[in-house]
Amino acid sequence: MKNGTEQPNRGTGMNLKVLEFVSKGRERVWFKIGGAAAISGIANSAVVIIVNAAAKNYSQLNFKYLVLFALCITIYIITFKFSFSRSTYLARDIVAQTRLRIADKLRRASLLSFEGMGQGRIYTTLSENTEIIFEASRLITATASAVVMLMLTFGYLAVISRMALWMSIIIIFCAVFVYISNQEVIKRYLTTATQKEAEFYTSLNHFLHGFIEIKMNRAKSDDIFNNYLKKFALSEKDFKIKAEAKLLTNQIFAQTFWYFLVASIVFLLPQLTKISSNEIMSSITVVMFILGPIGMIVGSIPLIVKGNLAVDKLQGLENELDKVDDLKATSERNPFAPPAVFAQIRLDDAGFSYSDPGDLGSFSIGPIDLKINTGEIVFIIGGNGSGKTTLLKVMAGLYYPKSGAIFMNNRIVDKTNYAHYRNEMAAIFTEFHLFDRLYGVKDVDLDRVDEMFRIMELMDKTDYVDGEFTNLNLSTGQRRRLALIIALMEDKPVIIIDELAADQDPEFRKYFYEVLLKDLKAQGKTIIATSHDDRYFHVADRVVKMEYGKIVKEK
Repeated sequence: MKNGTEQPNRGTGMNLKVLEFVSKGRERVWFKIGGAAAISGIANSAVVIIVNAAAKNYSQLNFKYLVLFALCITIYIITFKFSFSRSTYLARDIVAQTRLRIADKLRRASLLSFEGMGQGRIYTTLSENTEIIFEASRLITATASAVVMLMLTFGYLAVISRMALWMSIIIIFCAVFVYISNQEVIKRYLTTATQKEAEFYTSLNHFLHGFIEIKMNRAKSDDIFNNYLKKFALSEKDFKIKAEAKLLTNQIFAQTFWYFLVASIVFLLPQLTKISSNEIMSSITVVMFILGPIGMIVGSIPLIVKGNLAVDKLQGLENELDKVDDLKATSERNPFAPPAVFAQIRLDDAGFSYSDPGDLGSFSIGPIDLKINTGEIVFIIGGNGSGKTTLLKVMAGLYYPKSGAIFMNNRIVDKTNYAHYRNEMAAIFTEFHLFDRLYGVKDVDLDRVDEMFRIMELMDKTDYVDGEFTNLNLSTGQRRRLALIIALMEDKPVIIIDELAADQDPEFRKYFYEVLLKDLKAQGKTIIATSHDDRYFHVADRVVKMEYGKIVKEK
């Protein structure tokens, strides 16, 4: 496995991993669905036999065949509807359950592992791959019915004329081979077209986001338009035209193949074997009925193969998430819950390191010795890349120390209580996400929310109505203030703030440092914050300076 992608198992061809995946734990229900699909195939093939039998006595109405025909059609409709609707329901249910199961495993994953997976892979697995599995599993039912019908109908054709059977099998096999070969060419054209389309939109993204620079530089404008946008757009067009032409050829070929098969039975078969006109007409009737099932089977093969690959990717992600579950060792007993009162966080020789995304090296912090006492305001300062944010994530329990230890209230923080330790803190990092609701906050005090809006100068920017914020389309500074409101509403004893004041106007920045932080301290809150504002360092009880991942000064 490399770069967060898994290699699919060999032999994903026409094995039915999709069926195994959706039927796990529900074998009895799928056995009933399979039985209904088989009955629908039998009823469908019986129609062919009845029609041929009735055609031999076409001079007068035969109620026996009419009743049998109606009975078989009724059985076919009922059983096919049951098998298809039930398989659709179960497939949709298993997709929903799978998405929920993966989402639950995701929230249990460690932050470092989550960051390494990539959101694109997660979105693809939860959307595209699960939908492919749904479509493939639903299609298996109809395909099973078509296979049963095809086998029985071929058996009936052998009774009519073995030569007609072998002629049909040979011609159908050759036609299917050509059809699938053409589909592979179409797939290659469309894959290339999709790649060119992605490259076009990548260039268009640069074009749109760099519009000012493009307007300022004619050479840059000509280069990105002529050598990238135009090139990719025309290339995409050419490959899609080729794919459409090949698709049209395949459609015409499929229609022509049927004419060729009928013509072979009418003109060639009598030259190869002794056969009556009634047998020829019966053979033609059978051929007319088998074209539908053949189309269903051939059309299902690519999607079932994709479904098998999707199952591999889905199971690969789930297996990976199982390995990085950082809650499985968590004890039900919370040693930090009331009546325990937060007193101190202590880092003893704590160190952490990770490889950077570009595999150009690694970054590490530590060993670090640091104590944070209850009710303190501690500023962590240092230049960009000094390790401030990484240290905050270690202190927040988001990254586990690879050496040394963390203590809270003189109790070591380990895998049995990390989740409980994290729950004692509210954090706002620079890459924060702004939620639309106060998730996890019970009995929201609306008066306090309004007061927070007033303090943060957001009264005319957003509101909290019917359990959600009315507007999240705010400036960067306003978004940070709203994130702080959410963190304060959680009412945790420790608040971690990463450069929150950086994008604020001078007036609010002064208020944040000299009024708000002091008010929080007066409420007994412990504040751990990164800062570059040396004008306000006096607000802190202690200032901790970092360089190259180590604490170099503390005052």
